[in-house]
Amino acid sequence: MLKQLQITLIILATVSAVHAQAPAPEKENPKDYTTHVVGYAHIDMAWLWRWEESVHDIMFHTFSNQLNLMSQYPDFTFAQDQAVVYEMMEHYYPDIYKSMVQRAKTKNWIPVSSTWTQMDENMPDGESLVRQFLFGQKETKERLGHYVRVAWQPDVFGHSYSMPQIARKAGVEFYIFNRPHDSHRPPIVWWQGLDGTRVLGYSTPDEYVGTLDHHRTTEMSMINAQKMGVKNIMLLYGTGDHGGGPNPNDVAMISKLNASPNDVHVKTTNVEDYFDLLLTEKKDFPVVDGELNSVFEGCYTTQSDMKRHNRQAEQLLFTAEKMSEIAVINRFRDYYPTRDIGEAWKLALLNQTHDLLPGSGIGPIYKDAAKQYEEIFERGQRALDFSLQCIGLHVDTRGEGIPLVVYNPQSWERTNLVTAEISASSLPPKMLAMHGQEAVAVQVLKPARHDGNGERATIAFLARQVPQMGLKLYRIIPATGSSTLPTSQVEAGLRPRPYLENEFLKVEINPATGNMARLFDKKARREVFK
Repeated sequence: MLKQLQITLIILATVSAVHAQAPAPEKENPKDYTTHVVGYAHIDMAWLWRWEESVHDIMFHTFSNQLNLMSQYPDFTFAQDQAVVYEMMEHYYPDIYKSMVQRAKTKNWIPVSSTWTQMDENMPDGESLVRQFLFGQKETKERLGHYVRVAWQPDVFGHSYSMPQIARKAGVEFYIFNRPHDSHRPPIVWWQGLDGTRVLGYSTPDEYVGTLDHHRTTEMSMINAQKMGVKNIMLLYGTGDHGGGPNPNDVAMISKLNASPNDVHVKTTNVEDYFDLLLTEKKDFPVVDGELNSVFEGCYTTQSDMKRHNRQAEQLLFTAEKMSEIAVINRFRDYYPTRDIGEAWKLALLNQTHDLLPGSGIGPIYKDAAKQYEEIFERGQRALDFSLQCIGLHVDTRGEGIPLVVYNPQSWERTNLVTAEISASSLPPKMLAMHGQEAVAVQVLKPARHDGNGERATIAFLARQVPQMGLKLYRIIPATGSSTLPTSQVEAGLRPRPYLENEFLKVEINPATGNMARLFDKKARREVFK
C-alpha cells in the first residue's frame, strides 16, 4: 500500500513539473481580428403600424438621419434592403431620393436590395419568389446602376429549400439570415438547395440590430470568427423601424474601438467587398443541405383571408402574364399590358412581406391589404380578359350552338371542370357541350334569367384534354331525347351502413350522427380518411 502511494506521488509530482515547465497559452490579440461594420435599419413595412406610417415616418426619418451621417463621416456606410423604398422615396420625397442615389455613387449608400421586400419564403409560390428578385434586381439596377450579389433576409421566419437555386439564378452569391436561431448551425455555411446549388450563408454576430460596443464588436465577433477559423467577420449595427438606424454615437465608436488595445480592428464595409475578402481567406465552410425552418409556426394559420388573397393573386397574375405574352407574340394584341401586370405584381410582392403575409401584425394592416388586393385583382383581370378576348377573336366560332372557348394556361394537358356564364336570345333547359364527336353533359348551375337582351345562365361541364398553353372550342347545343351520353351510375344502400357509391367514390354515413364515416377513392384504391 505504501509503495503504491509513493508511485502515485511520484507521478503527480512529475505531471505537475511538466505543467509548470509548459508555457501558458497566449491570449489572442484582438487586433489580429477585423470586424467589418455596416450600418443598417431594419424596416418592417407593416407590422404594429400601417404602411403609410412606414413610408412617411420610418423611411423619411431613417433615411434623413443616414444621409446626415454621411455628410459628417465620409467613411460611413449604410446598407439598405427592400427595393420598394426607392419607388416610395422618389414619389413622396424626391429630394431624399436624389440624395440616396448620389450617396450610392460615393459608396456610402450600400444597396442590398436584391428583392422587392424582405419577404416570407414559405407561403409564396416559386413564381412569386422569382419575381421578388426580378423586381428587386431590376429596380436597383435601373436606379443605382448595378445588380446586387447579396440576399438580405435576416428577419424572415424561415427559409425554403428552393431558395439557394432561385437566388443564385438571380445573380445572388451571398445570403444573410438570422432566423431560425440554431446553436448547432455554424455562423458561416454553404447553404445548399434542392438541385445542389449553393450560396454562402451568413448569420451575423448577435442580432442584426444593436450598437457598436465592446461586447458586440469584439467579444461576439471574435467568437464567430474563431468558430469559423477566420480573422475577418462582419457586423451590422443600428436601430430599426422607428429607431432611425445608426446614430452619431455609433459611428464615433469606430475610432474609439480602433484606439483601444482591447478591441478588434474596426473597418467600414460595403458588404460585397467583405464577402470577397472572406472567400480569399477561407472557402471550405460547412455545407447545410435543406430548408432552414421553422419559426413562429402559428403564422401559417392566422389571417386566412390574407393567405387566400395571396394565392388568388399569384394564380391570376401568372395566368395573365402567359396569356398576354401569347397574344402579343402571335400579334393578336398590339402591346403587352406592362403597367397593369407590373403594378399588380408590386402590390402582391409588398403584401408577401414578413409580418404581413404570415399574419403577425395588427388588424388594420390586413384591412389595408384587402383594399390593395382589390386593385391587384382589377388590374390582373383586366390584363387577362383583354388578352383572352384578343385571342378569341382569331378563333373561328362559326357553326351550330353557342361557342365557348376553354383556355388552358398551364404547361400540361388538362381535364377539368369548367364553369361559364353563357347568353343567347333563348336558352334550352338541357344542354350538351360538343367538340367534334365529343359530347359532354352540361349541368345548369344557375337557370336562365332575362337581362333585357336575352337570357343568361351559369353552366358547368367537364372539359377533357385541353392542350397545354392552348385552347379548345366547345359548342353548347340543346340536349335532345335521342342524345346518348355516358352517365355515372350511382348506387345507394343501407348495409352495413348507409352509403352512396359510383365508379369513383364510395361514401358511408354514420347513422347515429349523419357525419361521413368513410370515404374510399376507388380510382386510387385508398381510404381517404386514413
